Amino acid sequence: MSKLRRYYSTGNVYFITVVTYKRMPSLVKNINLLWQSIEKAKGQNSFNIIAWAILPDHFHVIINPHDSNLSEIVKRIKLIFSAKIRIRDNDDWGITNIVKIEGDFGE
Repeated sequence: MSKLRRYYSTGNVYFITVVTYKRMPSLVKNINLLWQSIEKAKGQNSFNIIAWAILPDHFHVIINPHDSNLSEIVKRIKLIFSAKIRIRDNDDWGITNIVKIEGDFGE
């Protein structure tokens, strides 16, 4: 069981960093697949991406999950992307960091 604490609630905007397993540089060269994965995850969960930055081995995103479960959104993106690049058992992903943004940002 993960000891990761999840600090989120409805109505907040979050800054998330997702790192690939062993920092494998698979994101930039597969950016179209990553974007397709995000779009497909949007069909399953309601969320808006406010900003993002993609690097070879990790990405940052500012996201408003609305009423959706933030962990489920990230999980879906990871699973869909991993399936698209044919990596078994979601092994291409490592660490996910989530930071709550306070204030009126994103409203």
